[in-house]
Amino acid sequence: MKYFIYVSLLGLISSSIFLSSDNYKKEEQNNSKIVLQLDDYICSEGQWVYLHGCKSWISGNEVAIFDSAYIEKGQHSVELQAYLPMAESLFVLFSKNGPCQLEVGMEPDSCVIMNIEEEDGENYCSKKALQGELNNFMHKAIEGKKLYRDKLKEFTSKGEQDSIVKLQKDRFNSLSSLIRTYKHPCAVYNLCIYLRTDFPQEGKKMFDEAAERFPQYVSLQESAKKKEPLPGTSYAQKANERIQYMMDEKYQIPLLDTSIGENISLSFPDNKGYKVSPTSDNSKYVFIDFWASWCKPCRKENPIIKQVAKQYKKELYIYAVSIDTYHQAWQNAIKEDSTFSFQHVIGTFPNGKKTKLLSRLNIKAIPANFLIDKDQRIVAKNLRGERLAQVLDSLIQK
Repeated sequence: MKYFIYVSLLGLISSSIFLSSDNYKKEEQNNSKIVLQLDDYICSEGQWVYLHGCKSWISGNEVAIFDSAYIEKGQHSVELQAYLPMAESLFVLFSKNGPCQLEVGMEPDSCVIMNIEEEDGENYCSKKALQGELNNFMHKAIEGKKLYRDKLKEFTSKGEQDSIVKLQKDRFNSLSSLIRTYKHPCAVYNLCIYLRTDFPQEGKKMFDEAAERFPQYVSLQESAKKKEPLPGTSYAQKANERIQYMMDEKYQIPLLDTSIGENISLSFPDNKGYKVSPTSDNSKYVFIDFWASWCKPCRKENPIIKQVAKQYKKELYIYAVSIDTYHQAWQNAIKEDSTFSFQHVIGTFPNGKKTKLLSRLNIKAIPANFLIDKDQRIVAKNLRGERLAQVLDSLIQK
């Protein structure tokens, strides 16, 4: 009798293993993957990377971590996989260096190949892939949204009403056409959100149309209020808690101590992308000035800084750090203010994202500045107007 029970249990266990293995093989046959090619910054230290998102064919609340991998220091490539019965918008999260939310469009039985670089930033990111049709469509849609809002802001500031009307009409027609014709519901879902944001009254109608086109995409049905949202399973709740914890950890960037008396080591890129440190063999002091083209008080300080730099030519070196989002505006301001004698660097990447170093400095308001000595020790802070010359006089006379 005991032997019979043992054999029966063994049979049940074997059947379970077989069924699990069979399901795994089925998922493996329908695998989608993303290959991330990493620059030196991303793989400068070991870290984890995760592929997560919603199983929107089940519910918008069914959060999942599809895959994870450990990136060794110096490892320039990593692959993540997901079982997708239909196209989906997922996210890649780097635990240390790299984006916290890299949005990726992935299709079933496909491979997305993408370069990940320091300038992609540490927060949200969408970028064009080397390979990946859906991803590149979604990235183009995001860029189109940014362009539309920038243009709308520009025309509004200039009071160009006719241009605003034409821009809005073109935007509405373009989004409506894509929503009615594009093949993947995850992208159509995002387009519906853009349209509802820009055109609230018409947005509901387009959501209804999209929901009729894609009855199998449950997230779309829930957003269009065709179905009641399903609560996430216990697995989804645990996955969501894990992702939120990792994102909270990622956002807690250790800040640099910028108190007087502390040493500070900086290196920002110049207009050619070469990183430059605030050091000078000939000068006793370096004035590190944080500014932006749009900051009127900053621009008013420039003539004073120029005069002090001329007066203390042998003692003072100017290291000007712009926090401009638009690099062309930064360059234009340098020309307008004739500050070519300064060492100009910038704390943002060409795509407008902050460098990690700028975030660690925690500059809350500009103008802001540090005066450092040859040992890169902060000897004074926030010197404005005549105060810079007064402090230099005091230091030099010691």
